[in-house]
Amino acid sequence: DRISQVRATAERIGILLEGYMAITVVLALTIYSIFLINKALAMASVPMFGDVTFFLFGYLIMPILSGMFIYLADLMQPKYPSADNRPYYVYFGITLPLTLFLFVVFTLPFMLPPPASFTFKRMFRPFVTFIEDICRKTGLPRGYESGVGLCFTFLISLTPAVIMEVYVSMIYKGIHTGITRFLRDLVEVRKTGLAPEKCIYNLSDRDYGRFSKYLREIARQIGWGIPLSRVYKDFERRVKSWLARISLFLLVESIEVGGGTPQTLESLASFAEMIELVEKEKSRMLKPLIFIPYLGSIIMVSIILILISFLNSIMAIARMAIPVELLTSRFLPPIILNSYFTGLTAGKISSERVSAGFKHAFLLVLVDLIAMWATQLIAIKLIF
Repeated sequence: DRISQVRATAERIGILLEGYMAITVVLALTIYSIFLINKALAMASVPMFGDVTFFLFGYLIMPILSGMFIYLADLMQPKYPSADNRPYYVYFGITLPLTLFLFVVFTLPFMLPPPASFTFKRMFRPFVTFIEDICRKTGLPRGYESGVGLCFTFLISLTPAVIMEVYVSMIYKGIHTGITRFLRDLVEVRKTGLAPEKCIYNLSDRDYGRFSKYLREIARQIGWGIPLSRVYKDFERRVKSWLARISLFLLVESIEVGGGTPQTLESLASFAEMIELVEKEKSRMLKPLIFIPYLGSIIMVSIILILISFLNSIMAIARMAIPVELLTSRFLPPIILNSYFTGLTAGKISSERVSAGFKHAFLLVLVDLIAMWATQLIAIKLIF
């Protein structure tokens, strides 16, 4: 029944992710195309699609839309009572302040109109030169600096949060696997007639991955005669994962209240194995869907840049020109910002944690950077 419920939840989450990508990609692509054509054809422009509307849509409406889907995913997904919040501490303590600083020195000088842009470029000359050198060495024409600058802003600032999230995920994944193996071995050793505490002490010499150091500490405390309730409190203080906590809590309760009979421990081991199976099944069902945001980001960047080049070539036939540099500089930042929030949303939908979206946001921004370089080459071939 539990696996069936997880499958049903995964299907709903999959529909939510597909709906999110359909709305964001189709809506953003349509609106940005309208804004782009409106900017290119200045003589026939519609006042409603001016700079203020463009700013509101790209920098407010799209992030708010991502936030709404994060909230919907939170309502639909089961939530554990406790979790390790260290990735969020790193994100709010390091990533966000670093993002603001790098945005000012890497991106803002290329987004502001003159004379403010001249002032910022003069103030932050080393950072501006770094971005210009990157564009020059990769063959990107003028106008791409704002997009490249924002990509490097997010890539650099997200790195500490991504490292912490990956580290925490690896730690607790290893702990969960180790606890499951330990409980199964505990059942088999308990069937020999040894006392539960003696079984735990004997098993502490075995390798249970990242759970081993905690098991050795538990065995050491049991050997000193410390009550199991205090042993669990110490484990609870050091391990923030609810799955690990509940497994150890049930083990302590089964020993203190029920005497740790083999039948009780068998039920506990089966419970831990079922939880592990459920998590693997959920991950297996959602893993294919996580590629959708990456395809959406590539489509967004590629189509907008190709459309700018196409409009420029069409206008050249009529002996007219469009401000390619201005349009490229204007449209790339909101698209990259949308990819950033798409990564956070994808992480929440696929892994039940916004912090899991840090690595997806990092990779999506990196994909945007590669797509800008590749699309520029394709656009040149289409024109010539």
